[in-house]
Amino acid sequence: VGPDESDPELEVYHSKEVKRIFIKSNHDMLEWEIFYSSGQKIHQQSVDISINRASYSSAHLPKGVYIVRVRTIDDKVSARKVLVM
Repeated sequence: VGPDESDPELEVYHSKEVKRIFIKSNHDMLEWEIFYSSGQKIHQQSVDISINRASYSSAHLPKGVYIVRVRTIDDKVSARKVLVM
């Protein structure tokens, strides 16, 4: 049995060149959040219309591991770790 196609695929990565965290999903996102690895929330964004990609400036963030959590239009939640260097 393969993975459930209804589960959101989530891609999160950091670009050192443009100092941004990029978030892409195969499902439309309604909300996304960024946390320090300690669990403290540092950003939350909700959107009025669903989108499947977003980005966040990492220029002010210290180097380290962050957690990005996304809630999709079908109310599924996924999280990924991202390394900011």
